Amino acid sequence: MFKLFSNDGLPNNPFVFFVSALVGVVIIGEIIYCGFKFDTGELFHRKPQLIDVSVKNYNTDRREVILNFERTPERIIAYHQNNIEILDKFGESDRIIASVGRFIIPHDVKQPEIDSLINKIPYYGQNGIDKETARYLNPDFIMGWPSSFGKRGIWSLGDTDYWLKRNVNCYMSLQQKDGKLYETMDGEYQYILDIGKIFKKDAEAMQIVSDIKGDVNKILSDNQHRKEQKVLILDFYGNTISSYGENRLAGNIVQALGASLIKTNSKIGKEDILLADPDVIFLIYKTDADLAFKNKFMQNEEFRSLKAIRKGRVYMIPISYIYNSGLRLSDTIHLIAAGLYN
Repeated sequence: MFKLFSNDGLPNNPFVFFVSALVGVVIIGEIIYCGFKFDTGELFHRKPQLIDVSVKNYNTDRREVILNFERTPERIIAYHQNNIEILDKFGESDRIIASVGRFIIPHDVKQPEIDSLINKIPYYGQNGIDKETARYLNPDFIMGWPSSFGKRGIWSLGDTDYWLKRNVNCYMSLQQKDGKLYETMDGEYQYILDIGKIFKKDAEAMQIVSDIKGDVNKILSDNQHRKEQKVLILDFYGNTISSYGENRLAGNIVQALGASLIKTNSKIGKEDILLADPDVIFLIYKTDADLAFKNKFMQNEEFRSLKAIRKGRVYMIPISYIYNSGLRLSDTIHLIAAGLYN
């Protein structure tokens, strides 16, 4: 009788050996493929919803474009805190296949809230992933900042045209007016509404915006008889001092809350700060290490005569609160209001 296999378990016939090997390769390939799909978020239990949505946004050249969606995104690369947090808020974090960026918020809310969020999504750390890795992950939607779609840079995934040719929509968190940076609360409201629209969470998005506007109105009502506060918002970077004007989100919030934002050049010197002598100073910080700068600033002999320092009215604001703040806009408003009126 013809035996397919020898006593040691090996095929007697070369053809049988070939077929056996081929079957083995197919099985292994399927295992690897399924593993890859699981690791990168392919095996989602929810199906995309059919939609007919268009939102205004920008391309790499910062020209206005229209993004069209025929279904809710399934495989999302999310860059930076605002995009990651809003996806989680709308219950879409399980569609994230890669996330990148720093989380900079006050320590009293950082633990365990942020760690819990990071632990449940594919998080690649603070630095970006390269374009080849991003393409390998096969996204159908990328949410980022201008740096995410730049021509070069550690956070660049390639320009928007590259992805559009591959049927991948790119949403850029950017606010501008006449081609120049112009950040407002209205711009952040629109961002929340846009993302709600894309994921069929319009009602939730509108409620978030309504709640924030309600908070602003209450703050104004509660403090309508208070003396107008003069404010400076400063960002120290090495020997350079930047002053945030009304074209920046923090300045827009200060004005919306009824305070007076002192007009200065965007780059100022120590003499300008002394001449302005504000009632309140907000300092921007970018890392936890920057928190120590407040004491250094207040103990600087050159600034000790400032009204804000003498009265202890110097406050720190994380950059994530005043640059593409997203859902953190509410926290930013309350933090600034506390500095102005408490």
